[in-house]
Amino acid sequence: IDLKVCERGPDGYLQLSEGRGVRFIDTDEGLETFFSCQVGVLCLCALDAEWPPVFSNDGTRRRRGHTQAATLAQLALVDESRAHHFVVIDLMKISPAFVKQHIIQAIFECSDVVKVGYSLWQDVKAVVVSTTSSSTEGGHHHQNH
Repeated sequence: IDLKVCERGPDGYLQLSEGRGVRFIDTDEGLETFFSCQVGVLCLCALDAEWPPVFSNDGTRRRRGHTQAATLAQLALVDESRAHHFVVIDLMKISPAFVKQHIIQAIFECSDVVKVGYSLWQDVKAVVVSTTSSSTEGGHHHQNH
């Protein structure tokens, strides 16, 4: 798999190569269309998930006994045609069923897809937690479809 998709810019930072945009998805239809029409059979997925920090009453950051629900998932994907796809998914606006179908089952439960990431297991757990009913309370505004 050719992973040369970044070039160093004049400022010294890595830049996506020409013609490689990042897609932002914040609807169920957008997620379904992206995975069913624009991405071929996946070979590789890099994941980075984001979630809000948890602070104690005194304002210091603390660890909790359970995994926080992810609010954003950033994916870099390579499909069998060697096409590269970069996507940011707003997990607060996508219904849990679509996240389960298109991200958890199609990517993370598929042994044919190579998964990479820093603290990958923690990020995958945070995406899974975002699909549970208790994590959708208090700020998650899933669409009804």
